[in-house]
Amino acid sequence: WNSWYYYWTGVNTDDIREHITSAPEYLKRIFSAQGIDLPEITLVIDDGWELRWGDWQANKKFSNLVDLVTEMKQANLEPGIWIAPFLVAKDSSLIKSHPDWFVRGVDYEHPSGSYRILDVSHPDAANHLLKSMRSLVNMGFKKIKIDFLMAGAFEGDRYESWTGLEAFHHGMQLIRQAVGQDTYLLACGSPLLAAFPYVNAWRIGADIAFQFPAQIRGPSWTDVANQARNISARWAFCNHIHCDADPSLLRGPHSVESALSAAWVVSFAGGGFYLSDRINKLDKKKKSMNFPSPLLQAAISAKPSQPLIDKDFLAKLSTSFKNPTITDRLFDRNSVVAPAIWRLPDNQDVLINFQSGRVNIDGIQLDGRKALLRDSQIPGSR
Repeated sequence: WNSWYYYWTGVNTDDIREHITSAPEYLKRIFSAQGIDLPEITLVIDDGWELRWGDWQANKKFSNLVDLVTEMKQANLEPGIWIAPFLVAKDSSLIKSHPDWFVRGVDYEHPSGSYRILDVSHPDAANHLLKSMRSLVNMGFKKIKIDFLMAGAFEGDRYESWTGLEAFHHGMQLIRQAVGQDTYLLACGSPLLAAFPYVNAWRIGADIAFQFPAQIRGPSWTDVANQARNISARWAFCNHIHCDADPSLLRGPHSVESALSAAWVVSFAGGGFYLSDRINKLDKKKKSMNFPSPLLQAAISAKPSQPLIDKDFLAKLSTSFKNPTITDRLFDRNSVVAPAIWRLPDNQDVLINFQSGRVNIDGIQLDGRKALLRDSQIPGSR
């Protein structure tokens, strides 16, 4: 379970403590209903725990962070946390104290503000990165989501005459050195392939929801379609690294059917099964919904599902290559084209209609936003 897509930066200790109980109860129920033993359950505290980006100490909301980690471990949960190791907020004390620790001539621009980039070619800045990462491990975190990694590869004027990718590789080496080999690292917002030697898992696409407008109307279906398209472009890499497709969001405006279809999409990456709703606030139907065994097995298989792409799909993609828009999200509609047929690691096929209306998929009429599991060995199947 991850805190981001419900609490955003407003997350606090009480929110995490609530999910130390509710998240494992929900996850154990849906897996045990299919006779599947969960290998482990992780709770990730996402952005909102820190003083500010670059000042990686707990803020007042998490003044008892070490105690919270202990509570997670006592509940047999793996503690996880988020950090953006290469970025520093411009109001950080670090910039005031050490103005020479940053890449010159380039900043990272984000909707939340403009950030300086830590120059890991500077020995003292590199040491700061080591200390920041080690502090998380020392607090007891064994799974760390390292975000906005692309910023570490930006070209700029550094202490040493390094290219952006040379600096990125050095920074990633420092991170792995700091956390040790036993810590599970998830690379997010990372250059393709460059992080693979240093991490255990790789986030393969954009966020599944955004604070605005998700706070107004809930998660959008168009982001589910976009999530499927991202997996279809990168699934082959998931044979070599755990792939994180981002969480499955269950709350409205999703119906039970579309929430289940969204969960199928997450399962196609094979890198795990995450949730990010406030479990106690889900309606009764969502709380009691059942997830098919093949979906759950595929999600934790560490193997990707394969999109079955034909000429018709490629023709549609070439003539209507669109990304989700704010109006798509506001009005819960979708103009993104994504593969409709996916082959699971166990050779069953899943058909998904990403449109709102009924369509024919491989000879089967399927209602909008609905998924259908089909044995790929039956006559006439692909």
